[in-house]
Amino acid sequence: APTWPDEVRAATAWVGDAIAIKDPTNVVFRRQAGSHVLLVGQQDEGALGILTTMLVSLATQQADPGLSGESPNGCRFYVFDGSAPDSPNLGQLNKLASVIPHPFKTANYRDFTPLITEIGEELARRQADDQADYPSIYLTIFDLGRFRDLRKSDDDFGFSSRGSEDEKPKPSKILTDILREGPNFGIHVIAWCDTVGNLNRTFERQVAGEFELRILFQMSINDSSALIDSPAAGRLGENRALYFNEEQGKTEKFRPYGLPDQAWLDQARDFLAAKPKPAGYNNDPPAPKGDGSSGDDDYDAPSFSPFGGGGGFSSSFDPPSFGSGPISLPPIAKRTDLPYDDDDDMPPPSNGNGNGHGGDDAGKTLDAAGDATT
Repeated sequence: APTWPDEVRAATAWVGDAIAIKDPTNVVFRRQAGSHVLLVGQQDEGALGILTTMLVSLATQQADPGLSGESPNGCRFYVFDGSAPDSPNLGQLNKLASVIPHPFKTANYRDFTPLITEIGEELARRQADDQADYPSIYLTIFDLGRFRDLRKSDDDFGFSSRGSEDEKPKPSKILTDILREGPNFGIHVIAWCDTVGNLNRTFERQVAGEFELRILFQMSINDSSALIDSPAAGRLGENRALYFNEEQGKTEKFRPYGLPDQAWLDQARDFLAAKPKPAGYNNDPPAPKGDGSSGDDDYDAPSFSPFGGGGGFSSSFDPPSFGSGPISLPPIAKRTDLPYDDDDDMPPPSNGNGNGHGGDDAGKTLDAAGDATT
C-alpha cells in the first residue's frame, strides 16, 4: 500500500508539460518568504487546470492530519472560488473536496470572511508558539478581482485612526499579513487574477511582490514587463504559459495541464484514500472559529500507474505516479488558428532522443526511428 513520505521539507506542485526537453514544469513550496504562487491572464480554464493539478499533487505528498492534528508533514486546504454564477466551470475546484481526504474548506466571494479570519487566527497562534513544525496550509483564491473585500485600503497601512483596538481586522489586512508572514509558518497562497489592472486594485506593489512564484498566460507586452520585467508573456500562444521564479531569476515556457475529467479525479480519490493515516492524525473537530463550510468526507477509496512507464511518453496521457513524480494530464487543446513560436525555444527533436515536447510534435509519441506519430 502507498505510504506518506517520512519528511517533506519542500512540496512540489506539477503545473504542465515543459516545452524544452526536461521534466514537466513544477512549482516548489518552501517555508521561506515569498513562497506564494500568482497566476495572471485571461484564461480561466487554463488557470483551473493548473490549480486542480497543483492541489492534487500537494495532497499526494503531504498527509491528511485530520481536522485538528498537528502532523508536520500534513496539510490543509482552503479554496475561495470567485467564479461567476453563470460560469460553465462553477464548482470545479469544490469537486476536490470529495477527492482530497484532507481538511478542505470552501467559500465564495460573498461568504469567505469567516474562513480568512480563521487562517489569520491560525497564523497568530503559530507566531506565538515556539513549535517549529505545523501542517502546511494552502489558501487558493480563484478570480481575485471578484473579492472586493480583499482590495487594498488606507486602513491596511495605518492611515485610519477610527475603530477600537478590539475591532477585528479586515480581510484585506489579514491577507496582507498572510502574504508577508505566512510562508515562514507553513501558510501559502495560490491565487489567480485575470488582469494586471485587477491585481493592482487588490494589492500595493510591495505586497504583490510577496508572490515570488508567478505563472503568466498570454497578455500585453506592457503587462508582462510589469510582472516579470520581460515582454516574454506577450508572445505566448493561447495554450502556453510562462513560469517565473523571482528568487532564481528563472523563466520557463510550458503547456498547462487541462482540466481533468471525472475518471482521473476518481483515480486520484482512490489513490489518496488508500494511504494510511499518519502519526499525529486527529479528526476531532477543533474549537469553532467561524462558519465556513468544510469539504465532504464521503469518498470512495484510489492508485496511480508510473508516469511514462519505461521508455517514451504515452499519447493516451495515462494518469501518473503521485508524490514521486509528475502528473500526466492532457494539455489544453491546441488551436490551429493561432500562431505559435515553439521553434524559437527548441528545435524539433531528432535522432530518437526527443520526448515529444518540442515544436509541433508536442504531446505526440516517438516511434522507433525517432519520428513523431499521433
